[in-house]
Amino acid sequence: MNRDKGRPPRLSLPAQVTLGLVLGIIFGLLVGDKAAVLAPVGRVYTMLMEAVVFPYLICTLLTSLGDLTPSLSARLLRKSSIIYLFLILLVFATLIILAQSLPVNLASAAHENVKQASLLQFLVPENVFYDLSQGYVPAIVIFFTLFGLALQHIPEKTSFFKILTIINQTCLFFWKKLVQLAPYATFALLADVSGTIRFGQLSDLSQFLTLLLIGSLLLIFWIIPLTISTFTDIEYTTIMTQLRDAMIISAVTTLSVVAIPYIQAVTSRLLALKSQQTSMRNSGEFDAHERDDILQTITVVSYPFTQLGNFFIYLFILFAALYYNHTLETDQYYFLPILTFFSSIGSPTSSINGVSFLSDSLSLPADTNSLYVTLIPVIRYPQVVLSVMGFSFISLIVSFSLFGMLKLNFKRLILHYTAFFLVISISSLILKNVFPNPGEKNYERLNGFSISPSLTQNIHAAIMPSFDESRIKPVNSQEDSLYRIQRSGILRVGFNADMRPFSFYNTKHELVGYDISFAYALAKSLGCNIEFIPFTWQHLVDDLLADKFDIAMSAIYVTEERLRKVYFTEPYFHSPMSMIVPIDMQNKYTSTEQIREIKSLKIGIFNDPVLIPLVQENFPNASMIILPALSGNQPAEAFLRHEIDAALWSEAQTRVWVLGHPNYASIVPSGVVAPFLMAYMIQKNSPQFLRFLNYWLELKSNDGFQQKMYNQWILIRPLENEQPRWSFLGNYL
Repeated sequence: MNRDKGRPPRLSLPAQVTLGLVLGIIFGLLVGDKAAVLAPVGRVYTMLMEAVVFPYLICTLLTSLGDLTPSLSARLLRKSSIIYLFLILLVFATLIILAQSLPVNLASAAHENVKQASLLQFLVPENVFYDLSQGYVPAIVIFFTLFGLALQHIPEKTSFFKILTIINQTCLFFWKKLVQLAPYATFALLADVSGTIRFGQLSDLSQFLTLLLIGSLLLIFWIIPLTISTFTDIEYTTIMTQLRDAMIISAVTTLSVVAIPYIQAVTSRLLALKSQQTSMRNSGEFDAHERDDILQTITVVSYPFTQLGNFFIYLFILFAALYYNHTLETDQYYFLPILTFFSSIGSPTSSINGVSFLSDSLSLPADTNSLYVTLIPVIRYPQVVLSVMGFSFISLIVSFSLFGMLKLNFKRLILHYTAFFLVISISSLILKNVFPNPGEKNYERLNGFSISPSLTQNIHAAIMPSFDESRIKPVNSQEDSLYRIQRSGILRVGFNADMRPFSFYNTKHELVGYDISFAYALAKSLGCNIEFIPFTWQHLVDDLLADKFDIAMSAIYVTEERLRKVYFTEPYFHSPMSMIVPIDMQNKYTSTEQIREIKSLKIGIFNDPVLIPLVQENFPNASMIILPALSGNQPAEAFLRHEIDAALWSEAQTRVWVLGHPNYASIVPSGVVAPFLMAYMIQKNSPQFLRFLNYWLELKSNDGFQQKMYNQWILIRPLENEQPRWSFLGNYL
């Protein structure tokens, strides 16, 4: 009797993985944030899969490349280089057209931009063990490629190859066993992503996400497989069916490397299929062993060099420049595709290092990398699948070319490429008009932020009226401010409301900002209420010495002169000197030397005893124009009246100001003095209060509060984490 009779057929692994994917998404939507408990399961699975990536790649590369003859490898290089170039140009042409929807500010170059030492360290293998520890995948790949080429000239290498083959086979065995667990890992990964991702945060980045999806989907399902079909004369549906398992497995594990054995098998099958239909011109030139080595070499070498998904960091960098209203120099902009390619070599995770390198090279804000990291749970899926399609393109086209089986249909190719680039161009044009400037959107959001209810709860806050600061006198009080606060139950905080994003009035006329949030947190820790007392910058120190408030908290700069009179806490923020200039004039303000050469220069500042001597010291020939404030529209009005040519402030504040005024740029000139240090100011009669504040600030840094405030007020991200994310169970059951 047949025991299998009556049993339902066993699902294939891709079908099981797809089922795990669907169930994971449903579970995540059902339970919301509670799905985070599954995150370690998916993370452990991914870590185990990644553990053998380098051993597999290195051993396979050395075995396959080292076993080829120098003449064959040279021939392979000639055949493949044109195909690599074709694919890379295709993808970057797509990205460059899509990038036209991002109106990035450009300026003429005034100094060297690319940090050559960093680029060389990233690409050139100096110490391969150090490169492995640092994750410099491009340098690792280049080293072992050169090593494999050198190995071709070594006669006695059979025993060495046996060791490499054993390691290679062990890695494959390890992967095959792990892949059997892919349905469960997929369930955990997708449940975590769909349950914990904050859709509100993604809306801010929707322009980049839309560009990513349009570009990747059109490349994956249209132009790349169709190009393969055109070059190989194999049906489009056959190619997609053959590559289905490779794409599914790599997508759900978010590891493109697991697709390599599948792609090798697909290439062998399609070569065999085509050889049955036509005679291979070079079929007798290679034995079975050489063919296997060739196919393995082609596929493994394609892995680091055709991580097409990583190329989309080009669009992200341009989006980040627009997001932060950062100006790129013209040569930076045109050189960016080349830098992006070299930064993308390696593996899917290399994109993080690539963004870090590019943002540093282009002087983008330090927050650019963290902005990209928040997107990884969403963007890694299309990125990985696109990379797999890139491996497949190289493996199939190069193999068919080497074995003399290419058959190009120019008419079909031109027709589809014309349609493809027409669709991409129209999409770019539409998106340019659909999405608002993200910088202006961020400025509006910042002005709408309020202090978190968790900080204001049970705290009575009062904003005191202004007073005549010109008639105040020092008060010789011996009581430490900490004891006075504890005795009175009131924390008196000095503030200036023209210091966006540190202290300012929002659209509801509430006093808010980074420092104001810290003031509420300090009052909560001390168990007291707050009185906010306004001050002007020219009287700040005098007000404090007159005992008008206990602490001043409004982006206050530490200076030697102030240190002689008052105490400062440890610095909690630092920011370089920056200038606000019209966009069309920004190329004249890229260095302090260049600025000093501008004749009749008028620099706008507010009446601050720190900024005035700073201008006098660095730009002695410039005229200073005192403005009532810099955080509102007054600088823009002064520009329009031609009263000022530039305005000087700290970079943290100019960057916010230009978000709301997109016709202006925030420039940090080269050769500027050391960054401004910001700290909280108290009287010198309060050493106990100072000791308390420094330890308290350390606690706020360690408990995550400082990072949360930084995310809200500096990165301008809503504090949504305080509320559980939407879920069916939480909202409907």
